[in-house]
Amino acid sequence: MSGIELHPASGRIGFVAADGSAARAPETPSADYAPFAVKLGVVFTRGGFDALEAEWKELEGRVDAAHQVFQSFNWSWHWCNHYLPKAGGGKPCLELAVVTGRMSGRLVMVWPLVLEHVIGLRILRWLGEPVSQYGDALVEHGPHRHELLAAGYDFALRRLAPDVVHLANVRADAVAAPLLQAEDVSVIAAGRAPFNDLQAYASYCDFEKALAGKDKKSRRRHRRRLGEKGAVRAEIMAEGAEARAFAARAVRMKREWLEARGLSSRAFADNRIEAFMAEVAGDERRPVGCRIGVLTCAGQTTAIEIVFRNAAHAVSHIKVYAPEFEMHGPGHLLTEDLIQSIFYEGAATYDLMAPDAAYKWIWADQSVPVREHALARTRRGRLYVSLYLKRMRPKLKAALGKLPMSVRRRLLRARQTAE
Repeated sequence: MSGIELHPASGRIGFVAADGSAARAPETPSADYAPFAVKLGVVFTRGGFDALEAEWKELEGRVDAAHQVFQSFNWSWHWCNHYLPKAGGGKPCLELAVVTGRMSGRLVMVWPLVLEHVIGLRILRWLGEPVSQYGDALVEHGPHRHELLAAGYDFALRRLAPDVVHLANVRADAVAAPLLQAEDVSVIAAGRAPFNDLQAYASYCDFEKALAGKDKKSRRRHRRRLGEKGAVRAEIMAEGAEARAFAARAVRMKREWLEARGLSSRAFADNRIEAFMAEVAGDERRPVGCRIGVLTCAGQTTAIEIVFRNAAHAVSHIKVYAPEFEMHGPGHLLTEDLIQSIFYEGAATYDLMAPDAAYKWIWADQSVPVREHALARTRRGRLYVSLYLKRMRPKLKAALGKLPMSVRRRLLRARQTAE
């Protein structure tokens, strides 16, 4: 596979032929440090992706970025199983475009990307959409991290030649965030992800004391009244057959909840999400740090919450409750139990993700900016970004919100059927 070599001592990039010979001689080393070469390439095939498993997993242990919950090989592998078009299905509308960087043969960088073909456009996106809630690159921690990132990004633009680079859900503390800001990639949408810094508390009791008194009193009242209907039980489970069943059920409940309110969600409008969530919750061979909390009352499921963990960072991905128990606040009761469980497991952060919402601040004590970036690289791309992403999409979303509930429900059902 052809690629390029980067020589950070000079800031120059030289192309490398398939046989490894350099198209341009490397620069003379500077006096203060020796140059190193980084060979960059792109993985387009599923077989090539699968072959990265051992190296990718080793890299995960060297990136020093706990919030990269959705950049693990296992998560990406499950995503490929469900969202990547199957081989032999004609010209794919979506293809892998995973950019890799190697030093002395060792994998030191992965940009998990895909190319989407839409209305004649080549759009470069994060691998994992629409189920991954954060996008980022994995880069080995070291003094030349920024140079590696810049080389990988530049290589992706030139090798993949996208009309549009559309990278959503980039946290302000993401590894790729400084590069995207320095490259002047437009921010077309921005929000904040509330979270709680659990490591700030010496014990779970200290965490409880920091929560608002009125909210704690309300939860005690709800738990007592729910208990009057029958035994209340919370169970926290890891990957396995039982978790698989509850994950699928949580997706169905969430879709029903959204439809009842006439709300749209790109992730839940896609029918593949149920099978995907069931797989990541049930597969013990390629675990993704899944924890599922289930709250029952007299044997009936009142709430389900799905959390994904990477080391010390726990992300609350799906939270849903049974509408017949809504008045008892079962979602908050379950969150209380689940946070206690992950606290004792060693979680340092409980992340409620974007968008920001008032109810999330019952549990959050701070937030991090999350941005959606877009860069047009061709004339067609500029039309897509300026007319659709920046103008039409916000107006369409606003117009949908103003439609009568019955009309919104019919439109959402039609969208799900089309998916």
